[in-house]
Amino acid sequence: MDQLLLRKLTPAVIGVLVRRGVDFATAEDAVQEALIQAALTWPDRQPADPKGWLVTVAWRKVLDARRSALLENFPYGALTPAQLQTFLAEYAPITEQRSGPYLQYDMFTAWYGIYRDLDTFDLRENERLGPSVSLRAGLSAPALGADFLTYPLSGTIGWAAGPAGAFFRASITGSTRLRAGTAIDQIFQGKLYLASPLWRRLFRLVLAGEADAARADTQRTIFFLGGDSGLRGYAIGDLQGTSMVIAHAELRSAPLAVRSQRIGALLFYDIGDAAPSFGSMRIRSDTGIGLRWLIPQLNSSVLRVDWAVPLENGTVTPAGFPGRATAGFQPFGRFLDSRMTT
Repeated sequence: MDQLLLRKLTPAVIGVLVRRGVDFATAEDAVQEALIQAALTWPDRQPADPKGWLVTVAWRKVLDARRSALLENFPYGALTPAQLQTFLAEYAPITEQRSGPYLQYDMFTAWYGIYRDLDTFDLRENERLGPSVSLRAGLSAPALGADFLTYPLSGTIGWAAGPAGAFFRASITGSTRLRAGTAIDQIFQGKLYLASPLWRRLFRLVLAGEADAARADTQRTIFFLGGDSGLRGYAIGDLQGTSMVIAHAELRSAPLAVRSQRIGALLFYDIGDAAPSFGSMRIRSDTGIGLRWLIPQLNSSVLRVDWAVPLENGTVTPAGFPGRATAGFQPFGRFLDSRMTT
């Protein structure tokens, strides 16, 4: 067995595990176990791809350690050990304690526009206008109680404007953590929102879009679409992945006053998908109608009732009628947070 080869491959194999979200200490332990197994098996037959063999064995050691943390009496159903390992590899975040200081810088302009039916449906809303920047840098270190050394970094840049009764906002956000020269927990998000002026005091057009991605993420962030999270004609959580694109268009009526309450209607069209990558997406869409009912004495958010028909097949949702209905108290002007961390 080539000891020099093993010493040369060890840092590379540890790096592969770290990029998959394994903490450094656990990666070292797993690789050491893989090296022991190599010492026992390679003298008889050395694999054609030594590095791939070590990565595979070390990754199995990591999964075995995670599986040992599962509750013995928990009803996991008919899942086999292999299926449980696959589930843990895809969805289980690493166990980690973070602790450390950070510095944050925020810049914005103290300009505001007054609107009435973007989110709250005829209640006064003050929207900040102009450019905005938020930057944050931190240190998470074992000396301060963290499990390992990282440098968290994040930033957001945005712009909002309100010409002639309209409202526009765009923003880009990114965050990561630097660990041993590797960027982990990479999260990216872009948002766009446009509301037209109220036409003849009857209608307003609202366009909104969002794109999200998570890469090398130790927390196993998954984006879900379906139901209230963006595609209203699809079952809750029908579409999921580490990349997401969602957009919608709504033609809303002006609120109709009925005593202290406000009632309105809308037509809408949703389009988007969530998948493991942007390249693997199959865009789905739906269209439908909705009702909005504001009860100020009960909630500043509207009661929304939507009925939508999916236009393409989803993972579990067939295209066409009868469609799906959703209801609940929530702002409808902006996208809900469709990111779910498992």
